[in-house]
Amino acid sequence: MATQVGAAVISPSAGLGHDRLGHAPTYLVRSALVATFTLVSVLTLRADAKGTHGLPAVGTAEERSPAAV
Repeated sequence: MATQVGAAVISPSAGLGHDRLGHAPTYLVRSALVATFTLVSVLTLRADAKGTHGLPAVGTAEERSPAAV
């Protein structure tokens, strides 16, 4: 459903941009939006639910074993 909603929002705005600005400026605007959202995602999203950002686990092997969970 998110894909359909995204397409419904992006398609008209892209068409309007092509009509008013042309292909190249519309492409640059959309590229800037993608870069902005990517940067915000890199800075705000965590690697996992615990917030370790991909760092190795701390503790002994027994504490990290699946049997200990």
